[in-house]
Amino acid sequence: MAKHKGPHKYKRVRLDWGTREGNSFKRTKKFVFRCMLVNCTHFLRKEMVIGQQSLCWYCGDIFTVSPSAARLQKPHCPSCGKGNKQVVTPQGMDAVMQQLHREGGQ
Repeated sequence: MAKHKGPHKYKRVRLDWGTREGNSFKRTKKFVFRCMLVNCTHFLRKEMVIGQQSLCWYCGDIFTVSPSAARLQKPHCPSCGKGNKQVVTPQGMDAVMQQLHREGGQ
């Protein structure tokens, strides 16, 4: 397979396998980051993905994976985080309702 050029689009996946300990079967869980682009077989451990460039899952921009982004299943850029959404205040909601009322009355 041909290697693609440019940044990867990482997703945290669990490699699940088991080991035999005596008479029981013990499952072990390891997490790695896999590139989800078509025909890409690239894998990295969590320690290695920090500092790498990746494509954001939401906006598609290129960003550098930070330790906080490496904890996410689908790492995204800082501008697409939960804390960056616009918050509508009650005063702002009143202005929007007045504007809709004016447009609806015409």
